[in-house]
Amino acid sequence: MVQGKRKQKSKRNIFINIVASLLIIVALGLIFNAQIRNMIMVWHTNQYQVSKVSKDSINKNKNAETSFDFNKVESLSTEAVINAQWKASATACYRRHLYSRSIHEFADLQRAG
Repeated sequence: MVQGKRKQKSKRNIFINIVASLLIIVALGLIFNAQIRNMIMVWHTNQYQVSKVSKDSINKNKNAETSFDFNKVESLSTEAVINAQWKASATACYRRHLYSRSIHEFADLQRAG
């Protein structure tokens, strides 16, 4: 009987420890929500950094005739930036998948022919 109670207590203690750990993780996530969101945004913006830009393309863009209406500019939230980056990365992953699939199909056609 004593061993049965110990097993029940140990299972109960394990369950309580798991629940307490999850609650602490959720609490930390809520406390540091803004910092976590900004860190994710920085990670994703590093992917979009332009590493090589020629002087010709910069001069061409400087001399381009453009019009810009400052009255139509809307404020930007971090949520909008993260959503846009998420959509862009999902599109890139889908394109890589299609490219990989077409290469494998081409290889299969080469083997068959």
